Amino acid sequence: MKVYIDGSYGTTGLALKDRLSQIAEYEIVELPYDDRKDLQARINAANTADIAVTCLPNEASKEIEPFIKVPLIDTSTEFRTNWTYGLAEIGLADEIQASDRIANPGCHATGFIVLVTPLRELGIIKEDTALSCNSITGYSGGGNKMIAEYTASDRADEYKFPRPYALDLNHKHLPEMVKWADLKHNPNFMPMVADNYSGMCVSVPVSLKGSKYSANDIVKEYKKFYKYSPLIFVRELNENSGFLNPFYKEGKDSLDIIVCGNDNEVILYALFDNLGKGASGSVIQCLNIKAGYEETLGLNI
Repeated sequence: MKVYIDGSYGTTGLALKDRLSQIAEYEIVELPYDDRKDLQARINAANTADIAVTCLPNEASKEIEPFIKVPLIDTSTEFRTNWTYGLAEIGLADEIQASDRIANPGCHATGFIVLVTPLRELGIIKEDTALSCNSITGYSGGGNKMIAEYTASDRADEYKFPRPYALDLNHKHLPEMVKWADLKHNPNFMPMVADNYSGMCVSVPVSLKGSKYSANDIVKEYKKFYKYSPLIFVRELNENSGFLNPFYKEGKDSLDIIVCGNDNEVILYALFDNLGKGASGSVIQCLNIKAGYEETLGLNI
């Protein structure tokens, strides 16, 4: 399958290009470096491929998208609430395979939706449940600019501490979180960035008071829901005791679900790599589904 990557010099695009070049089933359609800002040259390159991937800011994706005639996977936030959503695990694999326009999910949103969707179906979380969500990510999620800030030899001391951001509670992933988790209201969402290159831990607390479900039931339901999802692993209740390393999935394309707590309340954790299942790994998974290859082809599980 021939793949054209528009924006192959950014964090996600560069990682995707490097990874696809190591998979024999894919061939990258190359564009000369000097043509990387030439719209017509980019359009021509895209339409000579079997499928295109745009790793661009929103406005740049909007500019080129109407001219791309082949199937397209976009990694920006622009189309995530109106295109096919590229999260196969919530029952969208068939739609991904059939669609010509796929929006790659946001990293924070991936963890939140994977945790919430099975509990929405059970009715433990209702569409109007007031939810909160915390998420800590490696600094690579901020792209080349943030990577340069964190790796600078003269950086300020503040960079060594976890730093909450999006303090106005208006993070760009919220619309897709609400839509694809089938909620009425935004969760109270607090992301933070840490002094670690990559990795991610998304957490959602849930009350079980008055529910017919126990904490162990939650684990069983997760295992049932994700039984056929080769990239999601559900751990046993309270399997992690003491401290939880939020970045232990660094370098992986799979996602671990961990449930901690008791029969009154639990905290749900999704641990994965913001550059793996949260970015380029997710794109490769969607490409595999589109091409009819094994879903895990080229992925580090």
